[in-house]
Amino acid sequence: MDRISTLYRKPKLNDIVSLVQTGKPVEALFAMEGAAWASDFLHGILYKNGDFRWLDSRGADWDDCRIYDPPEWVINKPDPGEGFRLLEKFPDEEPLF
Repeated sequence: MDRISTLYRKPKLNDIVSLVQTGKPVEALFAMEGAAWASDFLHGILYKNGDFRWLDSRGADWDDCRIYDPPEWVINKPDPGEGFRLLEKFPDEEPLF
């Protein structure tokens, strides 16, 4: 499992409704067919040429979108205390003893 599929997901109708109601942009990744992911904020959707497109903060439209939705363990990561650190999960880091 890669970092994108773990921390980002496809937007759902609920996400779009929340975006419209609050007006708060959502952190997201965007892609065009065959291109790399680009980071920006989801600002809305657009119906263009019979297809829905994702709009970023600059008003550019994209083929694909994934919004940032980290799991609970990322949000509430424990503090290991002074002199210690948590191992990195992406990729899994082996402990050094």
